[in-house]
Amino acid sequence: MGSYLPFLHQDTLKRAIRAGGAELLATSPPYTRFLGSGVHVAIVSPGTPKADFWVQEFLNHNLACVTTDFFVSFVCKPNLSLDQHVLYDSFSAVEKVVAQLKSNERAEKKWIDADACDVEEIRCSVCGSSDREDVMLLCGDDIGNGCGIAMHTDCCKPPLSEVPVNDWFCVQCTKPALLQPKKKTKRKVV
Repeated sequence: MGSYLPFLHQDTLKRAIRAGGAELLATSPPYTRFLGSGVHVAIVSPGTPKADFWVQEFLNHNLACVTTDFFVSFVCKPNLSLDQHVLYDSFSAVEKVVAQLKSNERAEKKWIDADACDVEEIRCSVCGSSDREDVMLLCGDDIGNGCGIAMHTDCCKPPLSEVPVNDWFCVQCTKPALLQPKKKTKRKVV
């Protein structure tokens, strides 16, 4: 909901939501086109007041209003209470979302053998380290562009001084865009 999320949280959250069969529909206003269209959750910055116009719209449409840590805790800490991540007393909407998530989880477990599922750590393609996740970049965007390569900001050539706010693409994935000749446009004479 229009707030800055730390890079790793944002990227991890997007991947986790997609892996769970859900879809991220919007990251900034206006949200009007999504209200009443099967959307069940609004991720809201904890500092956003309840009187905020969009928060009121979410509540009027019975959306669960949660922080990003709601999903991180649901996935990584399944035995802990999620209540601290629920905003504006939207608990009844959250209960429906959690029930659906758990139902999806049970259905998925029928098809996946947990012992056969081997998750690799994300490692920097330059230094090979998996530490310093707070400055690890993953090449790509929400619609599948990019190669998914990982790299620390200081391992980039040239090094980046900070984690980009927007999507990041490695040198290999940006080269084709740079090498494509620009189309000449004809000028209209009026």
